Amino acid sequence: MALATSGDGTGFHVLAGWEQNGYVCSTVTTLREDGFDADTWIGSTCVTGLGRVRGCRVGEDHRAR
Repeated sequence: MALATSGDGTGFHVLAGWEQNGYVCSTVTTLREDGFDADTWIGSTCVTGLGRVRGCRVGEDHRAR
């Protein structure tokens, strides 16, 4: 399995692709919290060594533009 992420104004997107499908990624979930006016969501992900547990952390991007 390949894991990828992408953030934009609609949330932080977690994508996955599998070998049998040529690693074509599709969105597994989109994370966001309502009530925040964010034009970009950022985050990070990790997978355990055995690949059984995945973690994700997400938040608004407050960096100056």
